[in-house]
Amino acid sequence: MPTSKPIARRFDTGSDKDAIIPTGGGEFAPSGFIAPWSAGIVTRFYTKSDQANDVGADFVKHDSKGGAQLYYKDYTAATEAAKHLGEGILNSVWRFQARVSDVLNIADKSKFQSPILAFDCDIASLVSKRRHAYHQIALPMAVYAVARGYDFDVPVFDISELTDRNTIFNDEFYAKMVGNPDANPNEPDHWLKSVLWQRRAALWAALGEPDPMKHINPEAERGRENLRTNADDLIECLKVVNRTWVNPQWARIVNVNDPKPDAVMPDGRRLTIPVVYELFHDRSAAEAAATALQGDSDEEHAAKPASTGNEPPTPSSWAGLGTDTWMAALGDAVASGKNLPTMMRELDVSKNDVEAWRAYMKL
Repeated sequence: MPTSKPIARRFDTGSDKDAIIPTGGGEFAPSGFIAPWSAGIVTRFYTKSDQANDVGADFVKHDSKGGAQLYYKDYTAATEAAKHLGEGILNSVWRFQARVSDVLNIADKSKFQSPILAFDCDIASLVSKRRHAYHQIALPMAVYAVARGYDFDVPVFDISELTDRNTIFNDEFYAKMVGNPDANPNEPDHWLKSVLWQRRAALWAALGEPDPMKHINPEAERGRENLRTNADDLIECLKVVNRTWVNPQWARIVNVNDPKPDAVMPDGRRLTIPVVYELFHDRSAAEAAATALQGDSDEEHAAKPASTGNEPPTPSSWAGLGTDTWMAALGDAVASGKNLPTMMRELDVSKNDVEAWRAYMKL
C-alpha cells in the first residue's frame, strides 16, 4: 500500500557518496518493524581473538561461544584489522539498525534484551552462488519500496511466497524462485530464468533500464562499467542502498524467509533476509501505517481459530507482535539457557505456552 503522500523526490540519506558493493498458498504479510532506521553497506568478519575490542571496529557483536562479529564502515580498515587478527574471510553486508524504543509497532519493548534492533543482509556479486539474498530479494524490494514512495508507475515486486506459511522450502522451490546454482544458462532452471529475477527485470524495465543486471550508479567510485545504469528513475531508486542512511529514514523493515533449503538454524528455525518493505514520508505517515497494522493484527487474531493445524495459539501477550516475533523471542530464550520460570516471567507467558511451543518448534 503506498504511503499517504510521496516521499522526498530524492532519497535523503545525508550522504552523497555511493557505497562500494561487490560486483564480481496462504499469504501471510508479516508486520515487520516500523522505525527511523539507519542503514548502510559495511564490511564484517568473525573472530575468536581476545583483541576483538582493540582493532578499531565501528561495532562489535559478541556471541556466547567466545567469538565476535566485527563491523567496519571503511573496507580498508576492515582488511587491515582482519590481517592483524589472522582472519581471512570478510563479507559485505547491508546493515539496518534502529533503537527498540523508537519502534512504533512493538507493544511491549521490555521483551527485547538489547536496546538496539539490528539486521544484516549478506551481499554477494552476481556471479556468486550466494547472490539471491541481495540481488534477487533485498535489492529489488528496496528499489520497489522507493519507486512506490515516489509514485513511479511500476509493477509490484512480489515476495509473498517467502512469507507464506504454507511454502515448502525444498530444492524445487529454490530452483523455481532463485534458480538452481549449478544450472548452466541453457537450462530452464538457470537463475536468469528464475521467478524473482524475472520480477526484477520487469521492475527495472519500468524504471527505464532494459538490462536487469545493471545496479550501479554511473558516478560510483568502483564497479564494472557494464553494470552501471544511466536510467534516471532507477538511479534515484538505487540511492536507497548505494548510500549510507546518515539521516535515519522512517521505514518498515520485514524479515522474510531465506528460500535456500538448508538455510536453517540448529533449532530448526529458518534464517531470514531483512527487506525494506515500505518507506514513509515522515513520522505521521509511519504512525498511520503502524496503527493500520495493529488493527489488521487485532482483526486477524479475533477471526482466527485458536489453533491452525498443529500450531499452538500465539500467547495473548504476543498477539500484537505476531507469531514470528514470538517464536524468535522464545528461541532466543531457550538458546540462552534460561529456565522455565525465568522464561515465563520475562516473556509474560504461561507454562503451557512455553511447553506447547517448545514442542512445536522442537526446542
